[in-house]
Amino acid sequence: MRPEVYSVALAGLLHDVGKLGRLAGESAPGPYAHAEIGQRFVDGHVPDQWRHMLAPVGWHHGEREEGKLVRPVEELELPVKIVALADRLSSGERERRQEDTPQAKRLLSVFGRVWIPEDPDKDTGDRPWITKSYFPPAKLELRPEAILPVSSPESDPAPRLGALWDGLKRDAAVLQGTYGADDADLGAYLESMFHLLRDYTWCVPSAYVKSEPDVSLFAHLHTTAALAACLAYSVYVAGTLKEEDIGELLGRIKGEVWPDTPAVAWLLGGDISGIQDFIYSLHNPEGAAASLRARSFYIQLLTEVVARWILRELGLPITNALHIGGGGFTLLVPPLGEEKLAEFRRTINTVLFKTHGIDLYLGLAHVELVPRDFLIPKEGTPTLAAKREELGRRLEVAKARRFAELGAEEMAELFHPRGFGGEAAEGAAQFLTCQVCGEEVTKGEAKEIEGVRFCPGCIAFRELGRELRGAGYLFLGETRSPSESRGSMSTYVDVLATFGYEIALFSDPGALKGLPPERPAVLYVLKDDPDLPTYAGPELAVGRKFLVNLVPTDEKGEIKHFGILAQESNGAPYLGVLRMDMDDLGRIFSRGLGNFASFSRTSTLSFLISLFFEGWMERIAAEAGGSRIYTVYSGGDDLFFVGSWDAIVALARRIRHRLREFTGRDELGISGGIMLVHEKYPLYVAAKETEGEERKAKDIRRRNGRGKDAISFLGIALPWEEFGFDGAKGTASGWAAVLTGAVEAGLIPRAVLERLQGFYLHYKVGRENRGDIGPWVWHAAYWLSRMRERVRDDKAKALLGELLGELSAKGFARNISRLAVAARWAELSTRKGG
Repeated sequence: MRPEVYSVALAGLLHDVGKLGRLAGESAPGPYAHAEIGQRFVDGHVPDQWRHMLAPVGWHHGEREEGKLVRPVEELELPVKIVALADRLSSGERERRQEDTPQAKRLLSVFGRVWIPEDPDKDTGDRPWITKSYFPPAKLELRPEAILPVSSPESDPAPRLGALWDGLKRDAAVLQGTYGADDADLGAYLESMFHLLRDYTWCVPSAYVKSEPDVSLFAHLHTTAALAACLAYSVYVAGTLKEEDIGELLGRIKGEVWPDTPAVAWLLGGDISGIQDFIYSLHNPEGAAASLRARSFYIQLLTEVVARWILRELGLPITNALHIGGGGFTLLVPPLGEEKLAEFRRTINTVLFKTHGIDLYLGLAHVELVPRDFLIPKEGTPTLAAKREELGRRLEVAKARRFAELGAEEMAELFHPRGFGGEAAEGAAQFLTCQVCGEEVTKGEAKEIEGVRFCPGCIAFRELGRELRGAGYLFLGETRSPSESRGSMSTYVDVLATFGYEIALFSDPGALKGLPPERPAVLYVLKDDPDLPTYAGPELAVGRKFLVNLVPTDEKGEIKHFGILAQESNGAPYLGVLRMDMDDLGRIFSRGLGNFASFSRTSTLSFLISLFFEGWMERIAAEAGGSRIYTVYSGGDDLFFVGSWDAIVALARRIRHRLREFTGRDELGISGGIMLVHEKYPLYVAAKETEGEERKAKDIRRRNGRGKDAISFLGIALPWEEFGFDGAKGTASGWAAVLTGAVEAGLIPRAVLERLQGFYLHYKVGRENRGDIGPWVWHAAYWLSRMRERVRDDKAKALLGELLGELSAKGFARNISRLAVAARWAELSTRKGG
């Protein structure tokens, strides 16, 4: 850790904390009252030994007495100038308004201005508000009333803002007491404060005086701290920037001159490839149930550990991790040079190769950022958006050259035949195949558990999966440096240790007493917990971590295997496999915000998407049938669940409904595929087939030309408005409920369900040659009319008459797909046995 870098980062993190106090009703003289209020916060709630480092909090707009300027920033100490410059760069996005509005003290949902133009060449970059909704001023908790935006907020947010401010000060005082000793770790305190500020300022606008309040205060504090750390590194460590350079840049930007030199930072991206095959290629269904969640969790851990390792190697704080999730990360680092980047690539991928062979690979790439990149232009494409697109392209190039950085020894092993040659090979009797992952291991390494043969890696994953059940706390601690541990690596524990980290999972925070960290560590709380700050220690940071960790268990607390979940389905005993991801997310980040795709605004958007997929998703799944749904993965913008098939369908519908509530937009969609499979069907095959169904949903085109935002179920893709996520009448889900009820009540025979599916198949085969109108129309009319004559119940006659109307010559092509899905759905729901 480099104290001069960390102290400036802490000052950047706290520099605008007074804005929450100002919104809550605290006052101070002068035009920059928030700076004085922030200084009061530092004086009263930061440990004594670090207060002297935090002059930038009160002085980043200049030294003032009674609100009057005494010395401008340019004449103050270097740390003040660094934070002031970082603040200017971070706030280059602010969009000016002519006047304030009553809603300005609330955070506008940035989703309300997202729009992707059909023709990028004609995009002016302007993004007027399509809808306006506001997040409630509430501490970050996974409750709908705390995180769902509303279009008509309460008239006076002051009481709720006051409660936020009081809560922040109360919890900061707890941290102050914990880290008050002289030997307390500055990095641990900085990380604890980082998480605390996220919880209290995620919903507070960064700027609201004649500015659109759609950037959260936390996003601004986060990016300012990251930029300040980069600038401090360049000054104090690398020596590539001098004090006069900082002063000159600050003066030019204050004068609205945003130069294209020097480089102030790198945007460093990392992306793991091979994740799907690694997670899903499991051969034994009972072994898979115990290991699947663990493999997915390991990918999340690996992503964070690698990101933390890079920051640790550079002496940078956690504030410089802009995003970690979805098997990738984005870091803000000082300009490093290609040799350092190549060294990182070589070290990381050598470790992955030694443990996982060619299964997992980390692509690593960067783009350079200059002051001009942070300014939102009045016209033309913002350079920051272009830089993000360029970073994405470079990552794809890096992943296309997998393992090119390996040394000669590893490269020779890469092209050497893998495995031991199978049972027919010489000496094969010494080796066995793991029945879970298919890897060959020596007899001494293999272990049989409950009739299933495991390799050491799968044993470790099995134990990790068991530890994840009911886990409420995750301990992630530093151990040794990677250079001290390069021996045999066969388990995830070895990989984490090689990067210098260890983990522990437990349900009771009291268990932490048995894990005294020898080096700095972080305790992640995996649930809403009001006592979170009290778990901190002098070298232990604490923070809330989002993790979708739904693992169904039986009465004995054992993980339910897939056979049990299939049998617990309502109706036919099948497993449901669900894959979904948000539509066009890459384009949303690169083009959706147009000229407003600033550093802090995209950070706000990224946080909100993580909040939905990595946080709220567990509550959504629990609502849909948590005891019958198994989380494989949910993070970034995509998800994978397995469970009782009817619960999986209910989950998909609820996800679409909740996403609409969260974004306030019908146009921001999510597409997915659902497969129904037998309990012993190979999961990796089901995963591939479900991916194909998801693609089918994304390929859908409506009559008005709009694509995606669809679900493929039972082999038929339907737009969500036709499938129905709320059971509306006339949708597939609405018809499924009607037909299920009619069959169960004995109003209609099951033959009706079979015939509806037959009409669809006839139409599907013949429409290419005949068009929408063909013999299937007359067959449907004849058969349904005859059936209507045979039934005696008036309700049955009415239902069959309604089906006749739906399948008239005019409506057949428009309605048959929905009715075919509904009929098959009802057939499965009413089937008893296999």
